[in-house]
Amino acid sequence: MMKAPRIYSCIQFSLILLLTSGCVIRVESPAERFEPEIKSSFVQIPTPDTEGMSAYERHKLFASRYIVEGDYQSALDELYRARDMRQDDPELYERLGVAYDGDRQSGAAYENFFRAAEMYLASGDIGRAQSMHGWLRIFPQYSQDPNAPGLAARLKR
Repeated sequence: MMKAPRIYSCIQFSLILLLTSGCVIRVESPAERFEPEIKSSFVQIPTPDTEGMSAYERHKLFASRYIVEGDYQSALDELYRARDMRQDDPELYERLGVAYDGDRQSGAAYENFFRAAEMYLASGDIGRAQSMHGWLRIFPQYSQDPNAPGLAARLKR
């Protein structure tokens, strides 16, 4: 009985030859192939017209832009400048919470989200306060915070 010829012997021989001759075959992943296109489509945010905008609003706007770009330290720098001008805006503390969270500073993020929730609640914006409360419940600090049950109770009224 005669054996059938091996079909793969040429392919196997070619691979062995390539691997032993020092040639390196590199296969590019789809993520690597499209990364420049993805980055250019998501990161390049047009700069809005800031003429007529207050310095405070400009700092908040640029902080938001830095947050979207993932540059949390620059966002925090802008938000610190805004906080130096005004401390009565709950949206400022909400953005500080987002920036701190992105910068992996969970304690500071929690404190700022909590302050934003309190301020939204005091201003009568229950929807935003509840949204902040939802964020707070994600943090491990929430279960240990003695003020958390009081905030939750006030939101249920």
